[in-house]
Amino acid sequence: MKKILFTTFLVASFGASTAHATNVFEASHFTSSNTVKSNELLKTCLGADEATRKALRACNQALRLTAVSDIRSAIYVKRAFLNLSKDNMKAATRDFKNADKLGAHPDYTLLGQGYTALMAGETARAASIFNGCSGSDKTASMAAYGRAIAKEMQGDKLGAAADYKYAAKLSPNWSAPAVELNRIQGL
Repeated sequence: MKKILFTTFLVASFGASTAHATNVFEASHFTSSNTVKSNELLKTCLGADEATRKALRACNQALRLTAVSDIRSAIYVKRAFLNLSKDNMKAATRDFKNADKLGAHPDYTLLGQGYTALMAGETARAASIFNGCSGSDKTASMAAYGRAIAKEMQGDKLGAAADYKYAAKLSPNWSAPAVELNRIQGL
């Protein structure tokens, strides 16, 4: 289950972090006069596909250098997902809350809170959070997938299968929901 959650974290963090990355590289949003270094830090942070010390350090430094709330929100979301993948629940929860306060990525912060609840074994709370996601194109499949995991952890295999199927329908190029649907159906 942990591998499934880690894959989902990476997908979610990729979507959240790339939303503003292109704009950042085209025009500097940093308060630092060394914008080349600042943009490299941001690129390292938002482009990370695993939670290395280098990636987390880049996120930390980028947060100190930018004052733009939507960029800060993207960094907090990315760092939160990286921390989740390292089982650092306290730091992930703190970062999701900070991103939520900035309000630029509400669906991603809800997803993060849902996956944090799953990792903590709070399946009913997780399902409730996933139900609260607005269903934007980028997050609806990840919310359905998370809800499926929560239902499966609660023993509701039929409900889980329905949500895995729905997630697969929403994101046909994402293999994880189909893999889990096949597994749960014994195929």
